[in-house]
Amino acid sequence: SASGLTNAISSGFNITPAAVSASVSTVVASRVDDVVADNSDSSSITVTARDAFGNPVPGASVTLAATGEGNTVGQPAAQTNASGVATGSLKSTKAETKTLAATVGSTLLEARPQVRFVHGGPSAIKSTVRASDLPVVANGQATSTITVTVLDAFSNPIPGASVVLTSSGSNNTLTTPAETDGSGVTTATIASTKAEAKTITATVGTLALGEKPVITFVSGPVSASESLVAVNPADGLVADGSAASTITVTARDAFLNRIPDLTVVLSVASAGDPAKNTLVQPAAATGSDGVASGSLTSTWAEVKTITA
Repeated sequence: SASGLTNAISSGFNITPAAVSASVSTVVASRVDDVVADNSDSSSITVTARDAFGNPVPGASVTLAATGEGNTVGQPAAQTNASGVATGSLKSTKAETKTLAATVGSTLLEARPQVRFVHGGPSAIKSTVRASDLPVVANGQATSTITVTVLDAFSNPIPGASVVLTSSGSNNTLTTPAETDGSGVTTATIASTKAEAKTITATVGTLALGEKPVITFVSGPVSASESLVAVNPADGLVADGSAASTITVTARDAFLNRIPDLTVVLSVASAGDPAKNTLVQPAAATGSDGVASGSLTSTWAEVKTITA
């Protein structure tokens, strides 16, 4: 009708979102578990900025942060897009659970997703093998404790690892270590009745660890029954004060290990005049072979008994 309204089109106008809402905006991690802490494996972090009515907020600057150590936080390369989305990343060298935070403009979002980083494979270089209580008496009872710490390339401990120990040498008693604990540590002991240097090797799976400690087992106290006193010659020696019998003493412990650095004192039992005998004491202590030598000459013909 003449009094009716006619159709009209207004001029263009923009509807803009309200301020970023800390509670409505979201922060989502693409991977929340079993991300390897090798500074390569990563979790993508997606931030969606929204206002209180759920409208996306484009053109906003986003800053990411994470708790813990060894983190590399990849900040979003651009402001939020038309959907209010900006994406960054997180990688780390520290195996632990990280809590993420995102700030949009000056607004700290309430969402706090967590990402758990885990250890990588064992490292032959970073893992350690240590021995204590050195040196050890080779009596089959005294022990050295071997401590193995299994770590990855970034020194993260590896729990639940099976460690196999071996030793060079002979007559060893080597216990079997349990699986590594939460700190990547396991222990075992070694005893032996053979005095010698023994090299310990630790293997995790097929990986031989780099450290190979050497444990020195030493002889025990001298054994009267297992030590030796030998004379050469033992018979037919002329009692002319010149012909000599060499006396060789071999000091050994109860397990036949030779004992170095012992002072040996010789004596001779004689029915005749003791002054007729010339007994030369060993010039030095027993050597590394446990041996010390002296000699006997005499001008009195008889059977003589040597003791050491």
